[in-house]
Amino acid sequence: MKTSTQQSWSTTRRANSTSITGSITGSYSRTATLQPGPGITAGGKPVRNTWSPQASTASQYLPPRARGSAGKPERTAQSRLRLHPLSLPREVLLAPVPALLAAAALSLWISLHAADPIGETSQKARLLAAQAAPLVAESLAGHDLAAVAKIIRSLNREPESVQLRVTQADGRIAAEDGQLIRHGQPIDEAHRVGVDKPIFDERQPKRAIGNVQVDMALPAETAQARRMPLMLAAVTGLLVGLSLLAGAWLARRRSAPVRVLASAMQRLSEGQLDVDIAVTEEGELGRLQRGLNATALTLRGGLGQLDQQIRRATTLLARKNAELEAANVAKTRFLAAASHDLRQPLHALNLFTANLREGEHDAARLQRIGHVQECVESLDRLFTGLLDVSRLDAGAERPVETCFALDALFVEVSQNFRSLAEERGLRLIVRQTPLWIRADRGMLARVLNNLVCNAIRYTPSGGVLLGARLRGQQVRIDVWDTGVGIATEHQMQIFDEFVRFADCSGDRGLGLGLATVKRLCSLMKAPLDFRSIPGSGTAFNLLLPRADIGRAASRSLTLPGEIHGLRVLVIDDETTILEGTQALLQSWGCDTLVAESLEDAQRRIADSGFVPDLVISDLRLRKNQNGIDAIHAIRANSIGREPAALLITGETCPIRAKEAAQLKLPLLCKPVAPAALKKAIAATMLQHANP
Repeated sequence: MKTSTQQSWSTTRRANSTSITGSITGSYSRTATLQPGPGITAGGKPVRNTWSPQASTASQYLPPRARGSAGKPERTAQSRLRLHPLSLPREVLLAPVPALLAAAALSLWISLHAADPIGETSQKARLLAAQAAPLVAESLAGHDLAAVAKIIRSLNREPESVQLRVTQADGRIAAEDGQLIRHGQPIDEAHRVGVDKPIFDERQPKRAIGNVQVDMALPAETAQARRMPLMLAAVTGLLVGLSLLAGAWLARRRSAPVRVLASAMQRLSEGQLDVDIAVTEEGELGRLQRGLNATALTLRGGLGQLDQQIRRATTLLARKNAELEAANVAKTRFLAAASHDLRQPLHALNLFTANLREGEHDAARLQRIGHVQECVESLDRLFTGLLDVSRLDAGAERPVETCFALDALFVEVSQNFRSLAEERGLRLIVRQTPLWIRADRGMLARVLNNLVCNAIRYTPSGGVLLGARLRGQQVRIDVWDTGVGIATEHQMQIFDEFVRFADCSGDRGLGLGLATVKRLCSLMKAPLDFRSIPGSGTAFNLLLPRADIGRAASRSLTLPGEIHGLRVLVIDDETTILEGTQALLQSWGCDTLVAESLEDAQRRIADSGFVPDLVISDLRLRKNQNGIDAIHAIRANSIGREPAALLITGETCPIRAKEAAQLKLPLLCKPVAPAALKKAIAATMLQHANP
């Protein structure tokens, strides 16, 4: 019986094969080659017949972590060695290939031989079940259970490693023999193989009357065979790791000169020219090292020459800039120093020309006087613009902020230019505004006068608009015109000195109006901007802080039109100016007393008993005297109410101007037009009457 079984096993083993996969230890899968047959179980679970030898790989015998390492050696090597990708050449990745091939071959051999114990045991169980089924069929059909038990006892030659069980169709055990025991302990399901064989009735071959179950214990050496893939995976991982370490070490050793070259090139690209690497190699690498050193040496030499050239050019440029700055300072100082002496005759000429017009009725004489007046006004504008720039450059003016109604200033600007606009057929529109601002009133008046004058000059038709709008806590003042506009290529130059473009009026000027505006706005810290469309017009705007009306005077002052009967004391060290001022004031109906110094004024007041209502004094007098001290002295010796005071100066000294502003003394700069002088006298008297 045993010989027949072994022959059948040997013959059947060479028949058609299928697969059986059993879960062993739960951590990796095993594969066995078996003959087709009834349902086979390994470890108590049905076997899935889906494996073919062609699909077998070495990774099937490795644990998941080892399997991932074997499948992706590059990633494993980099993660273990922690090397930068650029420091591991691709050739290094070929180092573990021989080890992987050897491991794959060994895995295949082990898988083929390790599968034999399971396959042989399964085949034995199948043959035993096939032998027992027909032998017990007749007895089981006749319900002779004793005969069934006798038959299976005779078939079970190894009761400690084979267990036979016959069950009836209803699942009841008809007979059972054998126990799976090893070393006195029951064999668990992981180390046994089970086979089921149905029993058919001989009289009715298609009717199953029971079932034969055969459980066989696997040989003891099978457990050791199962541990072989794990050991193989460990050895393979060790070989791969050692291969990668050796390859990486060799690669880093060979790539060290290249890394030194790369670092030196990086330093050169960052501008560090102190590069001098040691020549340690021969051949191509040696030539590269020597060439890099030569390149660094050449760059250092060229950089030194370039640095010397730049230093020489910088020194020359600094010298030229210093010369230009010195020339500009000398020009500014000259104009500032000569301002007083240059303004005096022009101021006197203004006064005498205005005096000639007063009381004259002859048309021919009036026409000639008008021509003289036009020449004087033209000279006044040119000279005033030039001296204004010199005074601003010399720092002779400082803004004195006050709170005032913007509408009153707009009215003054309108009065100054309405007649000029009407002569040229233009509309001058001034929008009324209730806004109050905080700024230097005199500086803002000069800015608006310049902007409106420029707008009228460059507007052939249409009109000019002056208005203001509230923007948060600031007030934006706009001056719009419908003139020729400013060409795009000229818009960056309009605030430069002595820049003029063709205008529509034919007036001649120095091109200092907008330069003065820019300087005044900078002093007042008022942002100035403009927009211009050639052929359509230009809009200038500036921003000033809004004033709190509750803290400012709520009443508006109206300037009187007449100053007739006013007693005026005039102090000036120029005789021509005294004569001109006296004649002009007398033509306006004022009672006038003139003096060349403080002592002269005090003496004449004492002799005549003259009590002045207003003192007009030049700021700079002879013998180091000044108009401020003269006004204080006159006021100190006055009887009753102190007289009002007005200063006129041709100086650009910022100290005196600041002192006058602190004492709230009105200050006019020579040359002063007669109309401006009359308006200033009226405003001074009104302010003195309403302190």
